[in-house]
Amino acid sequence: MVLETKKITFHIENSAYTVDLGPDLDNAIRDGLTDFLDTSGEISISQLLSAYLRKNSELINFKKGVEGQVQDLINFKHTNINS
Repeated sequence: MVLETKKITFHIENSAYTVDLGPDLDNAIRDGLTDFLDTSGEISISQLLSAYLRKNSELINFKKGVEGQVQDLINFKHTNINS
């Protein structure tokens, strides 16, 4: 079975850029990109930079949340062992 790759096109300051997203079976990559960028019209460089910064902030917050949960699990494990 061959998985079809999906593509998305952004129109940035009068140029079209098509990006291969790979299989993206559940459209998670496409949805993640279009959360902050409109693909139906022209995008400015400032909109692109803003979307990048917002997406980066989202990922940093996610990472901090995961690290916090891991630390909670470590603390819980040590609490149970020492009790």
